[in-house]
Formats: sequence, C-alpha cells, structure tokens
Amino acid sequence: MDKTTPHSEVVGVTDPCVVVAASVELPSIHTLDALWEVLCQKRGRHLTPSQHRQRCDELSLTNANLLNDWGFVNQYGISSSELSQVDPQQYLAIHVIDKAIKSVNLSAEILQTFNTGVFAGVMSVDHLHRMIEDGVQVDSRFFLNHCEASIANKASHFFNFTGSSKTVNAACASSLIAVQDACLSLEAGVCDWVFVVGVNHIGSSHRYHSFKQAGMISRSGSCHTFAMNADGYIPLEGAVCLLLTRQSLANQLHLKPMAKIIGICSNHNGTTPSMTAPSVEIQSDLLARTKEMVASLDLNYIETHGTGTSLGDPIELEAIQRHYPNVFIGSIKANLGHLEAGAGLLGMLKGILVLQHQQIPPHHMTGQANLLMPANLQINETMLDYPHRHVAVSSFGFGGSNGHAILESITSPDINISLDRKLPLLLA
Repeated sequence: MDKTTPHSEVVGVTDPCVVVAASVELPSIHTLDALWEVLCQKRGRHLTPSQHRQRCDELSLTNANLLNDWGFVNQYGISSSELSQVDPQQYLAIHVIDKAIKSVNLSAEILQTFNTGVFAGVMSVDHLHRMIEDGVQVDSRFFLNHCEASIANKASHFFNFTGSSKTVNAACASSLIAVQDACLSLEAGVCDWVFVVGVNHIGSSHRYHSFKQAGMISRSGSCHTFAMNADGYIPLEGAVCLLLTRQSLANQLHLKPMAKIIGICSNHNGTTPSMTAPSVEIQSDLLARTKEMVASLDLNYIETHGTGTSLGDPIELEAIQRHYPNVFIGSIKANLGHLEAGAGLLGMLKGILVLQHQQIPPHHMTGQANLLMPANLQINETMLDYPHRHVAVSSFGFGGSNGHAILESITSPDINISLDRKLPLLLA
C-alpha cells in the first residue's frame, strides 16, 4: 500500500464526518458567541496575575488563564467533598458534553438509542499529583478517581452512552488526534455519534517546574506567537467539546452541521535530535498527506499550533509555506493561552467559527514578526472577509505526535431543528 495514503488514516469521502454541535468552558468564556467576541477584539484575554496570584505562585507561573468558578458542577449533583476527591477533568468533560447536547436540542435519551462514543484528549492528571503532594490517604476509589481513562469513561457512565469510550494522550496533540480516531470510528460504523472532548486542569507545580526548565513557559506572562519576542506559552485551563457524526445521519435527523471534516492525518517525528525537537520534514509530509485527501482545495487560512516558541514557530511556518503558500495564519494561543491537551480541539473550533462567520479575526500580535517567518505567509491585523470554503488546523505534541485537519464550510440552507420527539433507531 502507498505509504503516503495509509488506509488507517484516510477519512471516507462518500459519507464524511461532520461537526453538529460544540461547546466551551474557559475562563470568562462560556459560549461560542463569547469566544468569537474575544477573538475579534485583537487582544489577549489573559487574566491579570493578581486575580490568581496565589495559584500562580504555587504553580511557579508568571501568569496563567485559570477558571474562576467551578460552580457549574453543582447542577450534576456533585458534592463539594466529592469534587475535592476526584480529578476535576472528569466533571469538565461531563459539563461540556451536556452543553453541546443542549446547544442543538438533542437529549441524552435520544443519543442512548445510538452507538454514542466519548473520546477525551488528556495530557496530565494534575489533581493526582496534588493529592500525593498533600499526603491524602488512599482509599478504594483513589485510582479510579484519578485514572486518565475515567475522564471519558465517567462521562459515558453518567450519560448512559454505550459506544466506544476512551482517553487519548498524545500531549498537546491529544484532542486533534482524538478527532481523527472519532472519524475512523464513524467511518467504520463502530460509532454513530462521538463526543470529542479536550480538557485541561492546572493543579500541580511539578509539571510547570519541568516545563519552565525546558523553556516552554513564557517568562513575560504572554504568548507572543510569530513574534521576535516569543518566549513560550501561558497555560489555559478549561474544556472544549465537539459532537461528530456521519453526514447521512445528520441529514436524517435534520441537523445542520457546523462544518465538515474532509481530511485529517497524524504522524510522529520519529528519531530527531531530541524527542521534543520538531521536524520540518515530518510536518511537511503530514500536510502533504492531508491535502491529498481533498480533491479541490479552496483555502486561505491556517489555524496553526503556534505556541510562541522561538524554535517551534519558524519550523511550523516553514512546513506550511511549502504546501500552503500565501495563506493567512493565526493562533488562538496568542489570545487565550495554551489549552494543552485541548489545544487542537480549540483550534478546530476557531476554524469552524471562521467558516461560519466568513471572517478571519485579527491575530493578536505583540511585537515585531519573527525574522525567520517565511515572506509568503500573511498575518492580518484587522478583521478580514473570508469567502473561501476551507480552513486547516494543526496541533503538535512535545513527544513528537502531530495532527493536521482540513475543514469545509456547510453551504446548505438553514434547517429548523425540532428533536423533542423520540427518534427511531437508525442502524449504520
């Protein structure tokens, strides 16, 4: 088989995967409209250190974009004592899934009649490390309460979803690779619906002590993506959820998709000088393979990984200019920070909003452009109309995993959705 298009990584084109719902829970951002408004303001939404000075000091961070209020867990019957004993990412996942369901007038009862899966992108279980640091006594549920698998599995248990349920950990590429896994599962008929979730809870100093020593965390307190003064990223806490299904099933239920996933691939850097060193050749190969899945491409914007590091940004941009010359580039990390495991999903959501609004928000540029940035790539400083049908999204993990996806806009007329009635079981 031709290595450039391995069957295991090609999304079917006869019945493509579509995104039918989305939700977010981020610091001071609880809706898609609020997210879009922040992006359009051309500024960072980084909390001032004084608002979370104690937590930042404990985490050895100059700045971090942290959730202000966890009160949303109260609606799920979770006691404060239980919350203190369980990884908060489990409840973040439940919350954003619930919000996604309600955003399109679906219900858990309807989805229970299908093979509905939950795929969670996760990077770290900080709560476990914090509990160990605090010397908390281990009981019979300690491991279950802090196991990565429980983040997806608890959501499936809570909603009574009986499709595939798994956690994907590919560091910062986790949630985008979880999208690829979801597309393959939908294509194969293993699942009819998949909730893809990306979660990030910031709670242990060990992770960020290590990241600072590796030069990954910004000492200036901002993420200067594409700029000469780039010195790393600031961490972002929260969660994102996308609900995926096959286009045929969305049509049968009269659901208008938000966007279509027409190409998605992943790979690994292999042997590089160090496991964390990115490879322009491998990234270039990934972009080429993803483009091969699309017969006719109408694309002029890429939501980059763009973590604001002096090494990673130029390498990513070099790979982009080889395959997408003259496109506009951006990174949501410059506005909000790095959602880490959820970063790929948040970038994909921004790409969806670009297609829906037919505009590219201005990139939050905080200094002179990096001199190593290819001359044929563009950064817009004002709102830009976007009449094109496609956008691309990249997400890379520090362990060498890479993901890239191409999204297509939905041009069908609006459909009035009413799903209050019980729907028949539709077999794949």
